[in-house]
Amino acid sequence: MNNSINKQARIRYRIALDSGKCPKHPTVNVVLDKTQCRKCIEIQRIRAKRHIENGMCPSHPSQKQLPGLTTCILCRKSRQRREYECIIRGICVNSGCNNKTLDGNHTCPIHKWYSAAQTAGVTVQILDEIYEEQNGRCILSGIKIVKGVNASPDHIISKNDGGLNTKENIRLTDWMVNRALGKETDE
Repeated sequence: MNNSINKQARIRYRIALDSGKCPKHPTVNVVLDKTQCRKCIEIQRIRAKRHIENGMCPSHPSQKQLPGLTTCILCRKSRQRREYECIIRGICVNSGCNNKTLDGNHTCPIHKWYSAAQTAGVTVQILDEIYEEQNGRCILSGIKIVKGVNASPDHIISKNDGGLNTKENIRLTDWMVNRALGKETDE
């Protein structure tokens, strides 16, 4: 009896999704990941916020948060397991990304490029503009650089010396050249 009820519920759920409607709110269309409507997403957001405020994990409300984090040990272990599986399979560890990684890296070139922009304190668009202005070449050595592979943002005037995170103060270099340059200036 219970098995047939579950089967019927799964069928109703699938029919609702196939018609573009939310299974819980049949009069509302689904959005984003195509499995929930805006009402469901808002309810989840409010519930997660309430759990976080009470010191509980939003995904596992019966578990306390780890110190300094908003998740519990179960989430942490699950993430570590997922990342380990990605590393073994040679795909990017970023959630939802199935791009191949290059040897020795845990992220794909796309996410490595995003990370480089974040580290340099600029947007990806600004880094792309600098890359185009330099014609895909290291500004110091002339070596061909590839986004997310060997391109490394370098501050002309270092941040320690008062340099800003602006387009005018950032150049792209080959990462080996940047590493060799270290704290030195090119003057």
